[in-house]
Amino acid sequence: PTGALPFDGTIVDFVIATPTLSTLLAAVSRAQLVDGLSGTGPLTLFAPTNNAFTTVPADIVNLLFNNDEFIPHLQVLLLNHLIESEIFSGDFVAGPVLPVSGETLAVTLNPLRVQGALVTSADNDVSNGVAHKIDGVLSPSWVANSLADRVSSASDLSVLFSLLTSAGIDLSVSGAFTLLAPTNDAFA
Repeated sequence: PTGALPFDGTIVDFVIATPTLSTLLAAVSRAQLVDGLSGTGPLTLFAPTNNAFTTVPADIVNLLFNNDEFIPHLQVLLLNHLIESEIFSGDFVAGPVLPVSGETLAVTLNPLRVQGALVTSADNDVSNGVAHKIDGVLSPSWVANSLADRVSSASDLSVLFSLLTSAGIDLSVSGAFTLLAPTNDAFA
């Protein structure tokens, strides 16, 4: 990764001033996270470039950027790129880091990567932290989950999962479905 000179402004100011981060800026604005990224910090931002956003399936991008019901999902996706401490590239160790989203991200070294995304421009020092440009989007794990994955892995849906299994209902079939899933408390 290549380092950069200190930037006179916040993480948001850096994103605004960097043309290759315009999609990230649009996402941060839509998710109403500008104030949080303008705060005192310290923060570390893994900043996906415009090219990184082209790797996200178009139907997901469309939902995130055009359907207001998916603003909370966009917020979680963006919080997956933010750590509430300042970590420069030389301070990372191989292993897990915990972003604001609460999911664990894997860091590997030589070259520096987070969840497989290459850090293409490291150590952009800003007044409230540091920004590292990356060539990928750090999607939360639920993005790749199917309906079957969600029901089978949720401890609060174990009764529903047992009933579906007993009835021979397979939620892994392809198609677009909406499931109104009663929790274990609802069955009680």
